[in-house]
Amino acid sequence: MTPLNKTCALCGSTFVCKTFDIKNCDCSAVILSAEQRLALKMKTNDCVCLQCLVKIASTKSPSEK
Repeated sequence: MTPLNKTCALCGSTFVCKTFDIKNCDCSAVILSAEQRLALKMKTNDCVCLQCLVKIASTKSPSEK
């Protein structure tokens, strides 16, 4: 399969989505807490870029404050 160019559902930037190769996909490389995943799911059901994933991962959830 060929890489899929997508538009980030949060910031609108274009990125390469690797759902066909999930172990090398950016979404597999960034660890999100359960709360962070839930917050992301409330914003979108679509893919987001690496920069947005990193930004979400660096944001403390209410239980971590």
